[in-house]
Amino acid sequence: MRPKAPADGFSIALPIAAQIEPQLGLGGLAIDAIKMVKRIGHPHRVPGSLPTAAQIIRSISGEFTATDKYYTNGGPKLRGWTNGGMQDHQSTLSRPRSAEVITANGNGTLPNGRHMNGVVTRGPGGLHEDLEFPPTPRTLSKKKQIVWMRPHDMCARPQFRIAPPGTPLTARELPEPVGPGDPSLLAALGCLSQLPRLLERVVPPEQTFDTANGYCGMFKFRFWQWGKWIEVRVDDRLPTRGDRPAHMHCAQPDIFWAALLEKAYAKLYGGYTFLKYGTVGRALQDLTGAVVQSVPPSGPLLGGAVPRSTLLIAISGVEKETKRRRSGLLTEHPYCVTGLARVRANSNDSATHGSGSSGGDTSLIRLRSPWIGGEWGGVWCGAWSERSWEWNALNERDRELLSSRSSNDCEFWMSVNEFLTRFVVIWLAHIGPDDWALEPGLHTRAPWRAALAVRQWRAGFNAGGPHKFIETTATNPQFRIRVPPGHPSKAHVVVAVAQKYECYRSRNYEDEEIGFTIYEVPPGMQRVTPQYVSEQMPLDFAPLSNLREIATFFALPAGDFVVMPHAAQHREGRFLLRIFADQHTDVWEVNEENLVIHNIAAEFCDERTIDARILYKLRARYPHEIDSTQLQAILKAHGGNNRGFRGLGGINCGPSLELCRGMLALRDPALGGRLSIEHVPALIGLMRFWKAAFRRCGPSSSGTATLSRGIWASKVSSYCLRGLLWAGGATASNKVLEALVSRFTRNRQITLEGYLLSMARLHLAHERYHSLDAKAKASPLSLEEMILMTIYS
Repeated sequence: MRPKAPADGFSIALPIAAQIEPQLGLGGLAIDAIKMVKRIGHPHRVPGSLPTAAQIIRSISGEFTATDKYYTNGGPKLRGWTNGGMQDHQSTLSRPRSAEVITANGNGTLPNGRHMNGVVTRGPGGLHEDLEFPPTPRTLSKKKQIVWMRPHDMCARPQFRIAPPGTPLTARELPEPVGPGDPSLLAALGCLSQLPRLLERVVPPEQTFDTANGYCGMFKFRFWQWGKWIEVRVDDRLPTRGDRPAHMHCAQPDIFWAALLEKAYAKLYGGYTFLKYGTVGRALQDLTGAVVQSVPPSGPLLGGAVPRSTLLIAISGVEKETKRRRSGLLTEHPYCVTGLARVRANSNDSATHGSGSSGGDTSLIRLRSPWIGGEWGGVWCGAWSERSWEWNALNERDRELLSSRSSNDCEFWMSVNEFLTRFVVIWLAHIGPDDWALEPGLHTRAPWRAALAVRQWRAGFNAGGPHKFIETTATNPQFRIRVPPGHPSKAHVVVAVAQKYECYRSRNYEDEEIGFTIYEVPPGMQRVTPQYVSEQMPLDFAPLSNLREIATFFALPAGDFVVMPHAAQHREGRFLLRIFADQHTDVWEVNEENLVIHNIAAEFCDERTIDARILYKLRARYPHEIDSTQLQAILKAHGGNNRGFRGLGGINCGPSLELCRGMLALRDPALGGRLSIEHVPALIGLMRFWKAAFRRCGPSSSGTATLSRGIWASKVSSYCLRGLLWAGGATASNKVLEALVSRFTRNRQITLEGYLLSMARLHLAHERYHSLDAKAKASPLSLEEMILMTIYS
């Protein structure tokens, strides 16, 4: 039997296209395209062969046009088909379709606020196109002729990285220091080039340009933003000039991790043009998540930071506007500080060479230029350089020891005094303990101990402002630092306060100002009070600055200290507090327990005779049980004329119905909405005691005896609520106090009505919680949860 001839690709592709047309929404264009391909010939078919069905289906989906695509400032532009076929810019087949939108799943990414990285579009060539960061002039920093190209259009075999995972970058993989890339990002990458684990967290090394290993035109990178790592995904369309990336690029032309990283970083900040507003500290923090600060060079600072897990980048100064100094250093160039040493020179050799040390100790510092070898190494060639005569003054053992410590290329020694004169600023990046454990390159240094907290300032509650506002600054969040005795040296402590920021900004400065104040307090003092602030000066403070983060390096002796982060007075916002210490140190947030004294009114009020007289009158006028409306009438009836009800009511004023309902609930365990007439005198005494506390801590009564309408209309600053609660026999935690301020204050003020409601809700929550605890051995709610539920009921 004659074997059956194999079916050609067109006969197989036609029924497949008929099935997928409704799903892709092509409206008959797929079948028409297949017929056209059959008539004019497939542009990518090998001469003399028939295309397969898969090739035909992919061709109508646009996946064979990747090699014909190039980009300009105006966006993507496609070359037309050959042999007289239709032009691609006129065809709807090559346009993005809704069926090709990939949602945030395994191929997506983490949500990142404004950046929706999980939604990407597959372009006509089958490669992903980032619609949120398109190849347009708005994303560029310079208005020059730019051509957008993929790495496959620039070289035959592009590579993402060549070094194996876990190994430092080679010289060929490092970005060129004289390129047009962002200098701040360039300096940060140079510092991380010898810390592979930290760099691989930002630049995942498993990415590739090999289609067989999952290349799809999309690359992912991670950046640290206000306490968490976010993922940014971009396509590999890069701005080029002369077939090379127009911005940051590696020394080896076929390596593209640096160019793609800079594109993701530019997307994070809204475009390449906004990267010029950055700093070395901002780039270091975005890449490491460290606490970053800039300080002028000093010897004690180096001695405290270098031995610990802190990255130091020193920026050289400018000398006579020359790019390279005679000493070999590059001007305004970043150098990594990698070590310190103290040596003692031989006095005979020192005298022979005219040294001024006279056999004394010399402090040395070890630095490394991030760019290994080449013209731009920038290696120091002055005193204590590699071939300087100063090494001859050391004994052989010291020479071998120091030379082994500087075995890396572009690493050199120089004296600390020389360093202090030739460098103008040092950026410190304090690495946290988790990152220290991740990076083996940091294990030779001592790790930091860290504590962090995310809190917020709220107007009327804890937005008290800097220490010059004596009445309100003590309401700021307070964090206790206790340095225990017994350690031979002082504790090195780093305190950093970062405000909530949006990285999608055009400037490096934030709209709000932040700072912090630190007080040394006696061990028995639980909380810094306004009286203590008025009597004591702060140990130190960081003035208000509109920066992302403010950090200060302290050397604290044994004792107790309180850190109070603050913004401008009454300014709301969230903040991240991080405290690092190099030795055992206790850090906690100052907070109070939720307590009430139930019989405090009876201890301060002894009017049993008056209460009996009131009860006799109430029995004659009201029934045995009353509701909240009748209770309100009782409190208002006798105003300022009856001694028993003095100060609780008045004409057209007094307790509201809501307050009366809250007071009634204190003596209504059965939840029946009724109150026994026997409990009214006790409630009156309790309200009288709370009103007296409000009067002592609040406005002056101006000699008014009855305080009928004036006391109910008066207002007190809501920042005084903690003191008001304490005067009324109650304490509240920070969370409960914030809820009370939110519920019962207005415009940062609280009235007597609001204060009484607060006290009533606190007492009610405590009674309900303890009654539940008596009935059940294990209560499903905590006391704080019960109070919060009662406040908002």
